[in-house]
Amino acid sequence: MSPRVAAPPVYFPPSSGLVHGTRPGYQRGKCRCDPCAEANAAYGREWKERTGRPVATSTVPPLPARHGSRALHNKGCSCDRCLDAARAARR
Repeated sequence: MSPRVAAPPVYFPPSSGLVHGTRPGYQRGKCRCDPCAEANAAYGREWKERTGRPVATSTVPPLPARHGSRALHNKGCSCDRCLDAARAARR
């Protein structure tokens, strides 16, 4: 994954009432500059905490493949159950 490149600020006409570094600047003004993006991310974190939704702090590792599956056969297992599953998947 490549690092995020900072976007240049979008011009907000004075009549729009939008300000950089705020969520409305990110959402309604479509600005992706660092201050607007951070304001939107902070709102998302606060919303998740306020509503009781889980806050993503890390990734969850994948579940291990089960014996008797084509996935484990593809990883190198040659037991009868995994061979049968691989054969059945080819049909």
